[in-house]
Amino acid sequence: LATLPETSTEGPALAVRGDEVLVAWAGTDRRLNLLSSTGGSFGTTLTLDETSSWSPAVCAAGSGVAVVWTGTDQHLNLLRSVDGVWGAPVRLEDRSADAPAVCAYGDGLVIAFTGTNRRLNLLGVGPGGPGTSVRLDANSSFGPAVCDDEGELTLTLVEGDVDGGG
Repeated sequence: LATLPETSTEGPALAVRGDEVLVAWAGTDRRLNLLSSTGGSFGTTLTLDETSSWSPAVCAAGSGVAVVWTGTDQHLNLLRSVDGVWGAPVRLEDRSADAPAVCAYGDGLVIAFTGTNRRLNLLGVGPGGPGTSVRLDANSSFGPAVCDDEGELTLTLVEGDVDGGG
């Protein structure tokens, strides 16, 4: 168990690559932060200029890391590193009003998100960039979770709209 001196109004995201633990979160100033730990020792927090009102998603992908977040303009965004070198953030056309999820899948990534219309969507991002999102026949008032389970994509969501009623 590690307690960090950082604060956030949303939960963090975690990913593991070998003996490295990657942590991503939106600070109380809404700026995205990244931190890694190797062998239990945390490095210096990398604070990005990008902002979000929701938790980011992070995953280890090959020799790199992918971070996905919903920007304050509700557009999904993607930031990738390869061998420790960060590329430029990419603003995607897809929009969400919740936190996205991301996982490495095959030679690319899968981003799962709830669209602004509350429909669940999947977006594949290959070596050539993002494809076209696929809208699924499910709706939710929350962001989903996604993972690669030995080559099978597993998606979890809270189905339906939640209105706060009993």
